[in-house]
Amino acid sequence: MEYEDSFVKIAGLIGGEEYVKVARALLNTEDVTDEEIASATGLKINIVRKVLYDMFGKALITGIRVKDEKKGWFVYRWRAKQDHVDNFIENQKKKILDRLYKRLEHEDSTEFYHCGNHDCPRVKFDAAVELFFKCPNCKGPLNMVDNSRVKEALRYKIDQITTDIANAKAAAAAASAAAEAAEQEPAKKEKKAAKAKPKPKPKPKKQVPKKEKKKEKKKHKKK
Repeated sequence: MEYEDSFVKIAGLIGGEEYVKVARALLNTEDVTDEEIASATGLKINIVRKVLYDMFGKALITGIRVKDEKKGWFVYRWRAKQDHVDNFIENQKKKILDRLYKRLEHEDSTEFYHCGNHDCPRVKFDAAVELFFKCPNCKGPLNMVDNSRVKEALRYKIDQITTDIANAKAAAAAASAAAEAAEQEPAKKEKKAAKAKPKPKPKPKKQVPKKEKKKEKKKHKKK
């Protein structure tokens, strides 16, 4: 899926091969029905509908209810919302970021104890006191856990995702500015061409000979 459309990639990450097949069918045919997708992909109709409803719930596709003229009943025609992929990715990253912050806060504010056995869970300080610092599983002694590495890993991941979100926003803003500039370019060229176009010279006023001017003045005086 290295060269696939980002819409197909996201579909694959959400639900695997079945989602990939449905996503490709949505891109190949605009306003397609679930039956048409099932026919094109070879998937069962109930699986196609399950995938469509899930993707619709995640705002990755849109559905239009129309009447089927041949069958006489209403059907849904589905369309991919490729322009919503970036928003979906950003929202997922924000959700992960929120969980990482909560985990970091929990690690910062809690003192853990552990017996050293990988199969046994960590125990909070209050619980360790009640257990007389003996592991509830293996009964081994509980020692305070140094969770500095866990906290360091959480902070690293938080910084990484925060940077990714900021870079994505900057890239989107740059693309939007470039598109806006491209739209305005023809209008700028027209204005430039209009300024460069030489203005027509005013027509010279018709000069009346002095004798005719005197005659006209005499006529006005007689009136």
